[in-house]
This record gives sequence, C-alpha cells and structure tokens, in this order.
Amino acid sequence: MKKVVLSFAVFFFFAGSAWADTRLMILKGEAAGEKKARLIVSVVDEAGRPIKGLAREDFDLKVAGEDIHDFTLEPVSATDSPLSLVLGIDISGSMRGRPFQETRRALSVFLDQLDRTDLVCLMSFGTEVRFLTDFTGERHEVRGQMEALRATDMWTHLYDALYEALGRARDTAPTSRTAVILLTDGRDEGSARSRENVLERAQGASVPVFTIGFGNRIDRDFLQEVAEASGGCFLFTPEPENIVNLYGTVLDHLKNQYMIEFAFPKGPGPYTAWLSMEYEGEGVEATKEFFFSPTGVPVPVPPQKPWYKETLWLIIAGVVLVIGIIVIAILLRILSAQKRIKKELAREIGNRISTEECEVEFPRDIPTPVEFLRSWSVAGGGTEEETRVGTNGPDTFLKVDCLRTGTIPLTYKGMGMLDELIIARKTREESQRKEGALYLWASNPYISTPKGAKAGHARIFLTEGERYAVEDLDSTNGTLHERNQIRGKGPSLLQDGDIIQVGGKDGIRIVYVEGSFESEQGYFEATRIVDS
Repeated sequence: MKKVVLSFAVFFFFAGSAWADTRLMILKGEAAGEKKARLIVSVVDEAGRPIKGLAREDFDLKVAGEDIHDFTLEPVSATDSPLSLVLGIDISGSMRGRPFQETRRALSVFLDQLDRTDLVCLMSFGTEVRFLTDFTGERHEVRGQMEALRATDMWTHLYDALYEALGRARDTAPTSRTAVILLTDGRDEGSARSRENVLERAQGASVPVFTIGFGNRIDRDFLQEVAEASGGCFLFTPEPENIVNLYGTVLDHLKNQYMIEFAFPKGPGPYTAWLSMEYEGEGVEATKEFFFSPTGVPVPVPPQKPWYKETLWLIIAGVVLVIGIIVIAILLRILSAQKRIKKELAREIGNRISTEECEVEFPRDIPTPVEFLRSWSVAGGGTEEETRVGTNGPDTFLKVDCLRTGTIPLTYKGMGMLDELIIARKTREESQRKEGALYLWASNPYISTPKGAKAGHARIFLTEGERYAVEDLDSTNGTLHERNQIRGKGPSLLQDGDIIQVGGKDGIRIVYVEGSFESEQGYFEATRIVDS
C-alpha cells in the first residue's frame, strides 16, 4: 500500500512541476464561417490540471487591436469538435520488457476512452520514424499495429520523431483540433533534425504536444520545453505502472479545453488575438497570431511582376557567388601548398617530434586490465609484438598508436567496465578531471586538455544499443573517424577495423577492433610484424 501511495505522490509531483502559475494558452485561431472566427483555448492551474467551469464573463478578448465584447464561450467537450491525434511510441531497445508492456496497456485504455468521432494516427520511432496508420477511427487497426511493435531499435531519433509528428498533425489532420502525444524513455541519438528545428516547428504549428517521459535517462528539459512552446504539457513517471495514469491526464486536458467564437467581418489575412482572464485573484493573458481565411471569400493574389524583374537579382547574385568560390578555392590551394612546404622543411631539419607518450589511468577502485606491448627483433627484419589481456569482458579491444611513426601501439581489451574512455592531453590540475572516469592521456600537442565543463578531447563510449561510438568533445583540432571530421556532428558509430585520428592527422591513432579470443587460455593474443 505504501508503494502505491508513493508512486502516485511521485506521479503528481512530476506531472505538476512543469508549471509554476496558472497558464492561459490560445492553441489555435481559425475562420468559423464567412464572417466568423473561433479560438481554441486551454487553461491550467499551477499544478498543471485543466481549470473547468469557466464562463464568458471570466475573459476579455481583443483581436487586431479592437475589443470584442460579443463572443461565446463553451467547453470543447460540449461541442461537435472531434480530435485528430498523433500517438508516438518509442521502440528503442531500452523500452523492452515491462515499460513496453505497460505502454501498450495504457494506449489500449486511452483508445477506449476516446469519442467515437476522434481519429488516431499511430507512429513509432527509434532508429527511424514510421507512420503505421493514417488518421483513422478504426480502433482495431491501431491496436493491430500496436501489438505487432517490438522494442528492438538501436537508436532514439527523438528530434526527428517530434518534427515529423508535428508536420503530419499540422498538414494532414482531417479535423481542426489536433495534438501530438509522444512517450519516450531516452534522449535524442543521431537525428537529422536539430533541437532548434523542433522548437521552431512547435511554436508555429498550432498543435499542442504532450510529452510523456519514463525512466532516468530522458532529456527532461527538452521534453518540457517543446511541450510548453506548443501549448501542451510534459508528464513524467519513474514507475511503468503509472503510464496509464499519464495518458488519462492528457485526455483530461484535451477534453477540457474551451472554444471562443465571435463575429469577425474582416478580410483574409494575419491577425493577432489577445485574451486575458482572472482566476483566484491572479490575472493571466495570452496572444496568438492566426491567419483568417473566411469560407467562400477568395484570398487576394498580388499582381505578378515580369519574370526577369523577379530573377535578375538572383542571376547577379549567382555570378558573384561563382566568382567568390573560384577566388576562395585559389586562396585555399595557395595556403595548402605553403603548409605542405613548411612540413617538409620541418621534417628535413628534424624539427618534428618523433615519439609521443601515452598512458591509461583507471579509476582507483578498478584493477588495470591492460598490458603494454612487448617487442623484439625477428629474423628477416622488423619487430614482433605481443599483448596478453584478460578476457572476462566484451569481445572488443582498442589499439592505440601513440607514436607518429606508427610502430608500437598499445592494445586495450575491455573487461566489462569500458562504458566510457576519455582521450585528453594530461593536465596537472586534478580538479579538471571527471571523477571515476577512465582516461587515455597523451602528450601530443594537438590533443585538447580537460577544461571547465569539457572533459577532454574525445571519448569512446558504449551506446544504449550496446554498440561503441566515438564523439568529439568540441576539441580545438577535431577528430577524424575514417578520415571524416566529426567535430560538431555528434556521436559516430564504430565498426570493426575503424581508424580514429584524435587531434586530426597529426594527433594519435586509435584502431577499433572486434575479434575472438581463446577462453580456455584466459587471455587474448595479438601479434603483428612491423617493417623496420
């Protein structure tokens, strides 16, 4: 009993913590006839609950700078105004098991509580975004697609999912009242769209977004920000059993909005509505710009200018751009040639550092599972190298080349504790290091040192999909993955044999290897011949 009470207490705390005060939101403005307009309005209290029982006398309305005194207000639930909903479900691998079972159960209950005229579009997202149904009133079709889903995707493309869901609700919804309801237990991993793209679309789509977060890995700030920007709300629960309650809260919001209608004998065009109200002694207000296009009234089309007047400046700009590109290309070739000459001169006069040093620093409470390579001369010239490392971990290891001449590398074999390896230039300031982190320190001058919030130059880490990836930590000289610059581009998934150049071509080289080992011997052997 105590566990149930605690779960509900946590649920209501997080569900209500997205608001500090009463909020009034104009979700949408549109034409309701030839000389009539309407606004869809939502009002929630400081705990995030819809405020019910409001009357026309509680509001003041102004449109296009003019006071509107003659208007009607009624709850949307009392009008013939069906919903068009996009339901988004996270199917990344971290949702497996109880969370996904409870999500299915919650959506099934949610579908039962919708009105007969309400429409649903089912969307799943993980490594890609898929719309499984169009907007439909056939509940069995939605349930069939929902039951066929499996939480197996490697990544969570959260930004892409919200961007596409908002576009589908805005552009193809059959009814004027729309909303996006999206559940996730993670944060964005590798979307093509950015956070700013999503927030910009949320602010201009007139589609409220209800985000439901589950677990301790969500991007709480983003989910709350996109919900508030769109006029929706953010809800959170740490327990999967409470997911069904969160969907019930969303439905309560949708079914307790208000519709304001008023005469509006204006022509087609953009207008701004201003609405205010007073609730329990607190005054709140909201504004919304909407496009009024009355039924039966043609939208005026400005006269067309001759095509050459419209495109002449484009032609001139194009010519200037081409000339600019040619000049820049010539300058870049000159600079590249100068840089190459300087490198060759430096090599000739011996002004190039021939060796670098690397060391691996493990957290104090974890035993060191790495041995440096031993090397010796072999017949026929060259050097033979051997490393033996314990094998009670994932079948993955790294070869770290800390010599610019590429001779004797350091081999690392994971032992179940390589969740994150930070590569950085060593600093004496202990305060700049991330506590409990595994570091690969390099003396190479092209490697960035930890500073402030930046943990180091780059990191190799285990993703939620249990694959290793490399990420540049906003370094000075960047990081190359298979000769491609990844600075500023987010994590890059690693494949067997991939080469990482930390600090660019003049930095250190890391080879990511996936291989097998002899479990009977209890160690892994790696040998290779290096030309002398």
